[in-house]
Order: sequence, then C-alpha cells, then structure tokens
Amino acid sequence: MRNKSCKFVAVLLAITVFLVCSVTSVFAFDGDFAGTVIPDDIKKMMESSEETTPTETQTQSEPDEPVLGKMTEVKKDSQNPTSMHIFWAAVNNADGYNVYLRNVTKQETFSLYKSVTAKECNITGLGSAYSFEVRVRPYRVRKDQSIDEGNENTLQTATNPTKIKNDPDLQRSSTLIEFDWDKVDRASGYQIYRMYYKTREYTLYKTVKGANTTSLTDTNVEQGRGYFYKVRAYYTDWGRMYYGDFSPALQTTAGLCNPGVRKITSQLWRCSLVWNENEYAEGYDLYCSSTSSSSGFKYIGTTSKTFWNTVRMASGKRYYFRIVPYKYVGDVRVTGTWATANIVNTYEAYGDDCGTTYIEISIEQQMMWYYVNGDLYVETPVVTGNYNSMDTPKGHFYIDYKQSPAILMGGSYVEYWMHFYNGCGLHDSSWRSSYGGTIYKGNGSHGCVNTPYSAVEKIYYKAPTGEDVIVY
Repeated sequence: MRNKSCKFVAVLLAITVFLVCSVTSVFAFDGDFAGTVIPDDIKKMMESSEETTPTETQTQSEPDEPVLGKMTEVKKDSQNPTSMHIFWAAVNNADGYNVYLRNVTKQETFSLYKSVTAKECNITGLGSAYSFEVRVRPYRVRKDQSIDEGNENTLQTATNPTKIKNDPDLQRSSTLIEFDWDKVDRASGYQIYRMYYKTREYTLYKTVKGANTTSLTDTNVEQGRGYFYKVRAYYTDWGRMYYGDFSPALQTTAGLCNPGVRKITSQLWRCSLVWNENEYAEGYDLYCSSTSSSSGFKYIGTTSKTFWNTVRMASGKRYYFRIVPYKYVGDVRVTGTWATANIVNTYEAYGDDCGTTYIEISIEQQMMWYYVNGDLYVETPVVTGNYNSMDTPKGHFYIDYKQSPAILMGGSYVEYWMHFYNGCGLHDSSWRSSYGGTIYKGNGSHGCVNTPYSAVEKIYYKAPTGEDVIVY
C-alpha cells in the first residue's frame, strides 16, 4: 500500500511541474508563441483566467444643472406719486429676475410686470397714494430651454400722494388766519408746517386727518406779525407714512384783512374805487376782470392811497375789481385778504355825454384830471371846499369865464382864475404848501378848487371858455 501511494504522489508532482513550466514559457514570450504547442485544456484555462485590459476611457456621468441661490431682501431707494425704483443683491446662477406687481388697495392679484437681467427695476405708471406689493423671483434657463424660478422676496410699499395742486388760499387774516387748499385723492391727511418770519425755520404745526378736511383756522397768532405756511398730503400704510411734495408757501400777516370798499362809481369812461385803510398795509394791489367775479383777473396797478381811478375803458361793460392789501415782512412781500366790487362802466357824467375833453374833479380823492381828446394832460392833487361846511358843489359844469390875474372875494390875489359855478372856480393858492389827502376836512377852501400853481397854469392856457368841468 505504501508503494502505491508513493507512486501516485510522484505522478501528481510531475504533472504539476510540467504545468508550471509550460505556463512560465508561455508568459515569457511576447510574440505568437512560435514553436510552442499549448494543450487545448491549458489554452482554455489561460483564456478563462486572462484579465481584460481596457482599451478606451470609460464615459463619465453628466453633471447636475446649477442650483439657483437664494433671493435676498428687495429694497427701494426712490419713489414719487407715479413710480418707484427697487434693487436687490445678485443671486448665484441666475440668468435674470421676474418682477411681479399687485395693487393692494385695488385688491388686484400679482401679475408679471417685467423680466430684467439687472439687479434693479424702475417701476412706472403707478397711481398716487396706493399700496403695492412688489415680488421678485430669480430664474435660470435650463439646457432644454425650460425656465426654473427660484425662491421669491416681497417688498410692501406705497406711492406718495400728489402735491397740492394750487397755492393755499387765504380766507381770513384778522385776529386769526384761515386758509384752505385743494383736496388730494386717497390722502390719509395733511401736515401743516408753520414759520414765524424771524425764526426762519418751518416746523410741523398741525396734522389734519382725512382727505376731506382741507382748511386750517390758526387762532394762535399776533396781529401785525408775519406767518408762513406750507402744506403736504400724507398716505399711511404698512405702518409707514408716505409724503407728497410741499405746496408753495402761503405768506401773510395777521390783521392784513379785507379793507372793504366804501364806494365804487363810474363816469367819463372810467371806474373809481374808494376803500377803507388797513392799519397794517403798506399799499394795495389792484386787479380787474371783465369776464367773471372769480376768474380772469389781471394786475392793473399799485397804490399807497385808499382810492383808484382806472384808465378809460369800454362803456356799457361790467368790470370786477379786487383790492389786495400788502406789507413787507423783512424782505418778503406778503398779501392779505382782498375786497371786491363791480360796476357797469359809463361814458356819461350826471347823465350827460361829456365827450373826450373835460376837467374831472374827485372830492373824495382830492384829485383833479384834465383829459384832452381822451389823453391825460394834467393830473394833480387839490384842496376843495371845507368838508361839511363849504363843500365844493358837485355836478356837470362849464368854465364860463377866465381871468388872469384876479382878486377873489375876501381880497385874495391869484394869478389864474377859472369860474365854473356860483362863485366857485379853479385857481392857484400861494398860501398853501401842500395839497390832497384830508386837508379839506378842517382846512378846506370856501368852495373853490385850490390847485398847485404849475398845474393850474397849464390848464388855464389849454382849456377854453366853455370847457366841461365834472365834480363828484
């Protein structure tokens, strides 16, 4: 038994040695194994045990589409009643941004306003005093041209109310100052800023709630002191206030009130106005309209007196007048409330047609004018008869005779004398040093019209006997 086992081991060892040597010889050649015969079973074993050598690089997997970054806060840096400008930080991998808008006040839904590639957007065409939400979403375009939108961010804001359309209108300026302004649609209210002239600084004085309350009565004033006011509308939403632009300043003085018209008359193609004096006024501006009592007024002049005579105007036409007192507060010219009057203009005087050449005398104004063919030839202050005792007669008269020199009743010597009615006439008066104003109230003449020498001289040599003289 032992001999048989030894023989089997020897045979197995020989076969193993042969196989090892054969395989070694095969791997020792880098050719076609010339001269070597490989048994089929070994060949199959080699083929089955041979490792595969890659002949080309394996294909890598496609990378994922880029991921959009997060949208940051949307901010606003400017706005007005009809537009606003918004901006935001860039979003990673964004090709652009979609801006959506909705009017919250009108309860609208979001709609795409604009697609932009910049990090900002100017939004226009908005209404004033409305609440809005502005929503911004980044987007990217995929390779297949589809659109991906990222997360959004929303700005809650509102537009400013409009500026008050017209200047505030002064209504009263006496022991109080009252004024009003135009309504601003959808305003939550108004802010009134006030400045006392010497402070030179506007401060918030009153806040008025509600769009329909459009006036202020300021009783905290001192007569004779100048006050300036500015008004702006405001709109409240999202816990914030949005402001309109300030109105032009209303500039006035407490007590600079309507002087009141004492008399308006018309004769000889002109209108004449007399009004009361305002103690704070330094002068009066005159305006006239030929179309309406509320519009079409045009400036016609300024005077420091309390009367005004117009130039010659169309007869038979109604004219409307405003008398506006003014005063200087520092270097600012302020105005008060105005007086109004109207009358139909006429070419007649006391029912008579006096033509275009005549002498006109106003007792109330203590003035005289001489018109020649419609043109003003002489204008001068005068002194008429002493008030309420020796008044100069009123009416339509004529120069019935002239004399130079002349001795008047009482022995007064004058160089030029023109008689027109019942011992009364025009003459120079060397004993007087001033004319006009209220001299005739207490120091008037005996009924004649006392006239400065230079003026009466011109009239004497120009006016013929028979010339019209109208006294009123």
